[in-house]
Parts: sequence; C-alpha cells; structure tokens
Amino acid sequence: MKEYTNRYTKKLHSELEPLVGTIIAQSILKKIADKLGKSEESLSTIDRPEIVKGIEKGIAVFLGSETASKVVAKIGQIS
Repeated sequence: MKEYTNRYTKKLHSELEPLVGTIIAQSILKKIADKLGKSEESLSTIDRPEIVKGIEKGIAVFLGSETASKVVAKIGQIS
C-alpha cells in the first residue's frame, strides 16, 4: 500500500479505500492528479471541484451513480 504524506490526499484515500479497495482508491487519486498535471502528494482543497468530479466518475462504476453522489458530497466537505 502506498503511504501518502499529504494530509488532504490521506483523507481522500481513507474515504475511498473502504468502498473500492486500496488499489482502486490509489488509481482514482493518481488519475485525477495526472489529469490536473500534479502528483497525488500535491493535491489540495484548491483542486476540490476537479477531485470531486473525478472521484464521482471513478466510483460510480463500482457503487452506482446514486451512491457515488452521496460519497462525493461527503468528500467535498473534506478540508
């Protein structure tokens, strides 16, 4: 398992991991970071709109769109 040092990234991962597993959670965060031209370690609350949109797309496949919407509502509150 990858250990994140960024506090925000750690929080995002800890919300995603129980829902989709470690590898998928890491993959979602990496894909979002890549899309933003950043590393996972440099994600911040400034990126929140893009992060929320990316997470919703990433987990909807596994959890369905209704559940994904609820999850990202919670994730959108993380600071």
